[in-house]
Amino acid sequence: MSDFFQELPSQLDVPESRRSRGRVVALAVATVAVVVAGAFAAVSLAGNDDNAPTDPVRAMFDAAQRGDAIGVLEQLDPGERDALRGPLTDLTEQLNRLGVLKDASLSHISGVDLKITDLQLEATTVRDGLAEVHLTGGKSAYTIDPDKLPLGKFIRDLAGDSLSKGKTSGSSDLKSSTSSDGVAVVKRGGHWYVSLGYSAAEGARKDQKVSIADLGDGVPAAGAATPEDAVRDLVGAIAKLDVHRMIELMPPDELPSLHEYAGLFIDDAKHATDDVKDSYSVTISTLDLDADTSGDQSLVTIKKIELSGTFGDFTLSFKNGCADFTVPGGSPQHVCQGANPTDVLKSLGMASDLAPPQFSFTGKHPKVGIVATKVDGKWYVSPTRTVLDDLVASLKLVQPSDLDKGRDWFQQLTQSFSGGD
Repeated sequence: MSDFFQELPSQLDVPESRRSRGRVVALAVATVAVVVAGAFAAVSLAGNDDNAPTDPVRAMFDAAQRGDAIGVLEQLDPGERDALRGPLTDLTEQLNRLGVLKDASLSHISGVDLKITDLQLEATTVRDGLAEVHLTGGKSAYTIDPDKLPLGKFIRDLAGDSLSKGKTSGSSDLKSSTSSDGVAVVKRGGHWYVSLGYSAAEGARKDQKVSIADLGDGVPAAGAATPEDAVRDLVGAIAKLDVHRMIELMPPDELPSLHEYAGLFIDDAKHATDDVKDSYSVTISTLDLDADTSGDQSLVTIKKIELSGTFGDFTLSFKNGCADFTVPGGSPQHVCQGANPTDVLKSLGMASDLAPPQFSFTGKHPKVGIVATKVDGKWYVSPTRTVLDDLVASLKLVQPSDLDKGRDWFQQLTQSFSGGD
């Protein structure tokens, strides 16, 4: 835009004096544009600063009435929201493809009708930047019609005609029954958001009757220099039962409440691990990792791992793609990657001559691993993204016909174990 204003006067065939006036006019217009844009931005930011702690909770209820799950997610603490929104969207897409769902959209979930009237909310301050919102009044009425839910052929075939008979409805008064029933909201950049993590943490704090002032310093986040280092550190911490290091490696944007409220449980966790250390040991002799990094997210995969461990009477070693283990009261077992599933079941005492079907994904390997995220220059391990992203990656290999084969095989397998009853 500024280039346009600079070029406009020179392209007019007018005397020099008029060109000068043109430049002045252009400069004035450009200046007004900048001032207006700045004023608009300032008003917008001020609007965000002025939103009340109750606003995101009210917005969640509004979105729920519209069946808008994305709208609900938008009210979450950005770190929690970003960890959930993308994977849940991808998961919905895969379930639609497989026929578990049909034309399902997180922006509009059909089959559920929710109406909320006279909603009354009240916020109380927990500490600076953290508040709790309670329902103090209101009424809800709902109707759930399973026949109108976005369910695909696979689920409808399983359910039969029961879906058409399962319509339910009801109503209730909206009011928090106890002080632990509140919804925690946090302030980020002048804006209030709902936090799932802080809601759970506040509930736990109140149950333990611990004041916010007595939480202590918690366990501050302490990431690693690379995605591989973050995963290696976490694996090492799990092997050593080092709860403190495990918490340090959790993303501070995704799980800030875990770091702040760690004092509620870390002493008990350490005592519990101390109690089992005499019967527990894990040694990791080899851990080769690879990272596929894009921006601030990385998928870390295990290229090679060799370990041995003892867990009470259970022993395990893994090397060269094979696991040797002994379960209490059982004989030693030797299982390798690619082994026949039927033989594995028989070796575990689950005798069956029923071979598994030939799935379309047999012999294929999903691109799964451990997801690491970068926050303020350090890498952390994201549990939410790891679970959801790996689930989505696994589903991508599955075809609709595989679900039918798996259902039929499972039913036959169950019957064979129960003697055909």
